[in-house]
Amino acid sequence: MKGQFTRLIVQGLLFFGCAYCYTSAIKYLAASMASIMLYAYPTIVVIITTFFLKEKIDLRKITALVLSFIGCLMVVNIVNDQLQLSWQGVMYGLGAALVYALYIINGQYLTSRLEPITISIYVMVVCSIATALVYPPMGLITSSLDLSAWLVGLGTAVLCSVIPAVFYLRGIAILGASKSAIVSTIEPAITIMLAFLILGERLTVLQLFGAFFIISGVIILQARKPPAKQAILTNR
Repeated sequence: MKGQFTRLIVQGLLFFGCAYCYTSAIKYLAASMASIMLYAYPTIVVIITTFFLKEKIDLRKITALVLSFIGCLMVVNIVNDQLQLSWQGVMYGLGAALVYALYIINGQYLTSRLEPITISIYVMVVCSIATALVYPPMGLITSSLDLSAWLVGLGTAVLCSVIPAVFYLRGIAILGASKSAIVSTIEPAITIMLAFLILGERLTVLQLFGAFFIISGVIILQARKPPAKQAILTNR
């Protein structure tokens, strides 16, 4: 445990860094453009694991990566947005993707040695401390938020941060960094489906095709290779 302490601290800082860069990107870019830049992280993960960690890459992984990224483009309906780019937003968006990619790769190392719940606890504590230092919570202390607002905030923290982090780290431990990164691109597809079912938002044909592309990429990635045919020699 002692040997992993530094990496656990780094993991928490990477988690905070990704959130900081992404929220900063939204200040300068349309939300869809910021999302697309964030979803460059599977590509970055695959590049790093292939060239630096010597992880094997095959046609299935490349196909899944391409399908997932195209699907993300379609799901966020980027063709209907007026693309107004600013260099600050681009830098923050790509920074979020890079930092999250490093978070996943470092997570692969940690999950081979520690339980996901242990890693998540450290990540959340370190991230909370970093957030408090950058954004002092004095306003919350003096605010007039009622109990329901605090409960919603607590529920959001647990359901949208803690639990997903534990499951994602568990997924990294099982699948590895690159596969987990590609599989996680299913998130925007699930988001638009839930928005349709719960919030009554309308879905376009383009978004449905995008969801299909993402799911297809995940299925291709998880499909098992056919066993190699072995020649059977019989002596007569």
